[in-house]
Amino acid sequence: MRLLIAVTASTIAFSAMAAENPVARLGLSEGWYCSPTGENVLVSAKSSPPFVGIDGLDCHDPIVARGRLTAKTCYANGGIKLSVSKKFAAQGQTLTMDGAVYRLTPQAPGAEACAVPKVQPVATQASTMSDAAMWTHNGSMVLISARGGRIVYDEPKASIAGTVRKGMTLFEGRFDGARIAGTAYVFKRGCEPAPYAVTGKMESNPAGFGSRIVLTGAAPKRDPASCAIIGTTGTHSRLVFEEQGDV
Repeated sequence: MRLLIAVTASTIAFSAMAAENPVARLGLSEGWYCSPTGENVLVSAKSSPPFVGIDGLDCHDPIVARGRLTAKTCYANGGIKLSVSKKFAAQGQTLTMDGAVYRLTPQAPGAEACAVPKVQPVATQASTMSDAAMWTHNGSMVLISARGGRIVYDEPKASIAGTVRKGMTLFEGRFDGARIAGTAYVFKRGCEPAPYAVTGKMESNPAGFGSRIVLTGAAPKRDPASCAIIGTTGTHSRLVFEEQGDV
């Protein structure tokens, strides 16, 4: 729940004059802007007073100049006054702040803002993996359950063993006959798995035994020096799984 703090009469006056509304001048649409990892920026130009929600603060006087958004009147819960300064760029329904990319995202009533799918704990996966079969993926062994709509690592290859553990979810979604759609995850040591949408299908493996699954989607791209999502790979990433037989 957000707590809106009353401010001075001069700030309230901005909401009555659209031309003087500092939030409206940002050129952003009203609503929640979400990053792939669940961080959010709330743009509320129509509220009284108008504000932008940044890092849990309600900022009432944002100014953009020379590629930075600066706000000196930001309030935390409890009325503590703070200021922020962020690298900033906006285009259409997308904004970039300190390297992280946020997109305008409709929110379901009553839902947690910008919530992302949680990686299911290993201990709770048994009931959804009863039909699991062993497949290979890029040198790792994975278990695929069409009934449970899940792909989990069983034996990560040595080069990623320090980042990916046995039982971690690589994909969760829906198997509808040969068609598959859902959420895949990319991994980086020390960071939460980053979700992204994928679609694909199961088909005969042209290289040999059994079937293969090919999923594609625009995977998140991380800042090399942090866990921040700074965009996407630009081209669709391709995940290929090859059948090995029943467990």
